[in-house]
Amino acid sequence: EAVKEDAIGGFNSFLKEQQELRGDALFTLVLFDTEYRIVNDGKPVKEVRPLNGKTYSPGGMTALLDAVGITLDSVSRRIEETPPSNKPEKVIVAVLTDGLENSSVEYSARQIFEKIQHKQKIDGWEFVYLGANQDAIKEATALGIKKMNSMNFACTGEGVKESYLCISEAVKSFRQKGVVGDNWNKKGKIH
Repeated sequence: EAVKEDAIGGFNSFLKEQQELRGDALFTLVLFDTEYRIVNDGKPVKEVRPLNGKTYSPGGMTALLDAVGITLDSVSRRIEETPPSNKPEKVIVAVLTDGLENSSVEYSARQIFEKIQHKQKIDGWEFVYLGANQDAIKEATALGIKKMNSMNFACTGEGVKESYLCISEAVKSFRQKGVVGDNWNKKGKIH
């Protein structure tokens, strides 16, 4: 329960920092365990509401591949349907998971690797991966995410809070400078 409260607080701090940055940003939030749930789908970040105990309740298995695949397909489709004058200049995908893939049925690791590679190399998307209870660098690399864009975090209340500080730093850097940068995963104390 304490980790849940820290996850909610960490996300809400991340959201507040992103809302205070200059410039427009669309925000998609997908929560997943065994199920996949879109909380916000391309909503202006300034209109996104904080999480609370009703909108965030962790549990179940970890359908990581399905969550990433469905999200990439959904965001790609939305961008393709957007008029050229309104298309985003930058897209960053942050994956935060406290467990290894163990229940996906729609997407394989190979399919996700290929999707991420295409999005990075052809479309210029950026990806960051934060994982607890695993070797996050190994898992991120297996999905096609750059080693330098991955980070382990401790599955404790403090570790979860630190992970959101790091995500916020990565997204802020990407929004302001167009790159994630080298120091995003040094923002927190737990690496």
